[in-house]
Amino acid sequence: MLVRVLRSEPDRWGRTPALAFAEAGGSSPGLVSVSEALLEAGLVLARPDADIDPCWADYLSLEDEARRTGRGLWATRHMIDPQDATALQANAGALAIVEGRLARVHAGRARLYLRFSGDGGTGFAAALALPLVRRMTKGGQDPSGWVGRNLAVRGLLDDRWGWQIDVTSLQQLRLDPP
Repeated sequence: MLVRVLRSEPDRWGRTPALAFAEAGGSSPGLVSVSEALLEAGLVLARPDADIDPCWADYLSLEDEARRTGRGLWATRHMIDPQDATALQANAGALAIVEGRLARVHAGRARLYLRFSGDGGTGFAAALALPLVRRMTKGGQDPSGWVGRNLAVRGLLDDRWGWQIDVTSLQQLRLDPP
């Protein structure tokens, strides 16, 4: 087994992201990606990380195929509805995908908030870091124009300041076509 640690410091939940490779058995000797095998089996969600940018499209493709065929956790698990408080609570601190219709966008001092309910400050929000928003704007993407569209947000589900996922990478967002 070969493990490549992606960050020297663990996250606030004590987890340290890493890539793992194991010896392949049978007629195909060599190393295989444990991440890819787990994604293909539907046993994990793809976790966005800048260090895995070259692998990201492959990871999403493997996850999408597992979802389409109902393998592993996709046999019963679906995206989390941003209005489902029980599901949000059950996934607090975990890597999750929250999907729903975007109700409004508003700017804070350090983040742009994409809210999934029109109730002001409560409910689930994706909190986009301003450097990401600037990169998006330069690239011709305007999140304020996404209101009313379906959006999936992927990341660690946090409840410290209301239900939210901090978004620092475009890998974390999947916007349905208009």
